[in-house]
Amino acid sequence: MNLKLIRKFFTDKTTIGELYINGVFECYILEDMVREKTNVNVSEWKIQGKTAIPYGVYPVVIDFSNRFKMNMPHILNVSGFTGIRIHWGNTEVDTDGCLITGRTMKTNFVGESKIAYNELIKKLIVAHECKQYIELTIEKITNKKEDTVKKSIVKSKTFWTGIGIFGFGIFQIVSGEVDTGLKTIMEGAGLIFLRQSIK
Repeated sequence: MNLKLIRKFFTDKTTIGELYINGVFECYILEDMVREKTNVNVSEWKIQGKTAIPYGVYPVVIDFSNRFKMNMPHILNVSGFTGIRIHWGNTEVDTDGCLITGRTMKTNFVGESKIAYNELIKKLIVAHECKQYIELTIEKITNKKEDTVKKSIVKSKTFWTGIGIFGFGIFQIVSGEVDTGLKTIMEGAGLIFLRQSIK
């Protein structure tokens, strides 16, 4: 099972992202503030109880939590952190580096947390019982420019050569929708179009 947490909203208190299971949105996740510094040891940027875990890829298991006295998702192999769980809560007060679930969100807050957690844990338990490997990837939203096709009348240049009442000449106009109208006007002025070439 592939879990992906995309961190999207950052404040000086919390980080809120979207959790996906196998590419399908599952819930919101609230964490502490991201303080990670690239190529710097965790101990140099971590503030105990106020820091989100590093970006990366982690195995997730279901095991017993001494704090909550139940089996819960446990994120393993987190550099500089121990006991990182996925559980319910609402604000940064409820997390010590852990991932807090929510069905709704606003600045520094996730709501309907226990409902979101219950829905998530059911799916994780099924995967766990089926002995599926559960992997969590944490990444930051990218600000890539959307790949859009810019629609423009100006796509190429068309060269018209013609003879009219104004004599022989070469007229350069722009192809596209305007092309037809301009050609009509010029024809109306007495120009006879003989040839066109598009470059």
